[in-house]
Amino acid sequence: MDITGRTDFRRIVPVDEGVANKIKSLVFERMEKNGGMSGGEIESEIIKDYVMSLPPEERAAAGWTLNQISLQEADRLGEYVHQRDPSWNWGKPVKPDILDDYKSGMNILI
Repeated sequence: MDITGRTDFRRIVPVDEGVANKIKSLVFERMEKNGGMSGGEIESEIIKDYVMSLPPEERAAAGWTLNQISLQEADRLGEYVHQRDPSWNWGKPVKPDILDDYKSGMNILI
């Protein structure tokens, strides 16, 4: 929530596909290296750089959208890993072969 109490920025808006893919790649990298845990500094910088390139009236919704993409991808990836290793939990190392077949945005078992 922002200091004005407004929530109208909480909507999904079209964002640059390249930026969205960078965010998803960072989520994957966090899972691979840190069991899904991260401080988020790099991700925040990517989002900030992107939203600052937009007109002011579009920035809040675009930032919210990119954060939602990150959260959804993390949830999807966490579910994918947990299905293949029920003993896994956030912050624990992920067995490398589990991530070999993961495709961003897909969480179906083959």
